[in-house]
Amino acid sequence: MPIESLRLLLVEDNDLDAMFITRVFERATVIDAQIERASSLGEAFEKLGQSDFDIVLLDLGLPDSNGLQSIRAIRERTTSIPIVVQTGDDRIETGFAAIEAGAQDFLSKHDLKDHLLTRLTVHAILRQRQMLELQEASLRDSMTGIANRRCCDIEFKRRSEILSHDGVPFCVGIVDIDHFKSVNDSGGHDLGDRVIRQVARSLRDTCRPKDLVARIGGEEFAVIFSDTTIDELGSLQQKHRRAIEELESLTEEIKVTVSIGATCVLASDDNRSAFQRADSALYTAKKAGRNQCRIETAIRPAINGQIA
Repeated sequence: MPIESLRLLLVEDNDLDAMFITRVFERATVIDAQIERASSLGEAFEKLGQSDFDIVLLDLGLPDSNGLQSIRAIRERTTSIPIVVQTGDDRIETGFAAIEAGAQDFLSKHDLKDHLLTRLTVHAILRQRQMLELQEASLRDSMTGIANRRCCDIEFKRRSEILSHDGVPFCVGIVDIDHFKSVNDSGGHDLGDRVIRQVARSLRDTCRPKDLVARIGGEEFAVIFSDTTIDELGSLQQKHRRAIEELESLTEEIKVTVSIGATCVLASDDNRSAFQRADSALYTAKKAGRNQCRIETAIRPAINGQIA
């Protein structure tokens, strides 16, 4: 998609440089740029918190920050906005270091020509968009459109860090479609794929906004229940199970149900140990007759100690 207009945050403490850059964009005939200026990194943070920008044009020499520190500080607050660095340092090593720190591109202040500055700005926005699209695609299951295993692993790690630092509990569950082999045997893989997509939609729609549902393989899904204690877990599991049980049948012969096993995550857990307990609870649910929910409760003493 071509870029005809953009909102640019200019982080520049030098009045003459800021005036020159503003005039460059005012003279541009192919793009309409709305520019807001910040004279310090602190002011830039305020503006980033107040408005949405398409790009940040960043001077590396600021009164309250210097060099690559400014790039990293902005990146800690936002990963989606592209950063183009302008610097009085002509060394190519400085430019490459800026890109490694999180900038999309760099430009020496001695090369601030009209066409070059506007071209770099537009290209940086387009590259950032493409990169974000690729990242998003790498975290999605191609069949169902929900999160994939990689996305689940990333979210588990993030939630584990929050648990360790702030003590916010979370739980994980594994959802398995009951008698899925018979679905494929009776209707072929096309029907099986339709059932998987139907269950994925139900899990996604039933999840709370802060939860994550992911397809982790075949007819198996994972759910990360954020900010959830073991006492709250059962009702959330049952909500998912009932929603799927009430789905409209794709054929008269097939009634879709799921079994769900879940557990609360301990601070000492890694991804593998937590999901192994959820898988054990899932096995118990299937052994009990399927279309069941089970929670691994053997860790309750450890959870109580963790809370205390």
